[in-house]
Amino acid sequence: NGYIVHILTNKNDAEKYLGKPVYIHLLADELIGEDLESVLGEVELAIAMSSNEDLNLGVGRILRSRGVPIVLAIVSSSEAEKKAENDGMIPINVARKIFEELIRILKLRFTKIVLLESPVAVLSLHVTSDSRLLGKTIKEIESEYGVGVTIIRGGSTITDPEQEIQQGDMFIAVGIIDKLRELLVQ
Repeated sequence: NGYIVHILTNKNDAEKYLGKPVYIHLLADELIGEDLESVLGEVELAIAMSSNEDLNLGVGRILRSRGVPIVLAIVSSSEAEKKAENDGMIPINVARKIFEELIRILKLRFTKIVLLESPVAVLSLHVTSDSRLLGKTIKEIESEYGVGVTIIRGGSTITDPEQEIQQGDMFIAVGIIDKLRELLVQ
């Protein structure tokens, strides 16, 4: 596939990589041994993916400080996600990914209407694969129900009226509470 793969692992796990087309490097006391240090200049992408998020963050910080341009760090908490971002890494929050996948598979509906000041309210819901909102544009919903709509998708805020609503979106609408309830039940 054109990639040269280097595995940084501990002595116990190294055996499972024997016979595979990878270079195996063992964790040293200071995390990265001399054998890996000597090839770091060639590394374009590193993935810190042990089950120990502190180790991932520590190794990731070292790799970034040694000039590795892209470091993905597997984390399981929002706090670690922020630390990784602050240290120049790209975090992958497995807890969040598992939760999103469960929502998708189980078609869980998380819906909340909060009254701001009568009769104005905010509706937030997670769009599932069986939602009747799928495929409709923000403009269509705003026009039909007289509400303001924002979509949160992958951490980005979307307000473009021509954007279609997709599975996995967090749908947020502000408007008259009766119209928001109507939007939910139809």
